Amino acid sequence: QGASHARAKAIRRAIELLEMALPKEAEVAVGTMFAYADDVVDGFRKYARALEKKKSERPAAE
Repeated sequence: QGASHARAKAIRRAIELLEMALPKEAEVAVGTMFAYADDVVDGFRKYARALEKKKSERPAAE
């Protein structure tokens, strides 16, 4: 398993913790902006999927 896959797994573990810790409809600071926590978590989820997809699209080593 590559670094991308390990990173995706770490992000998914963090998402689980965030979902338990953040109240529904909470707003969180992201840089200099505020965003709904659900949107931030969804962004992390999309990023993890992109990392996994990137890993699965790589050709196998010969």
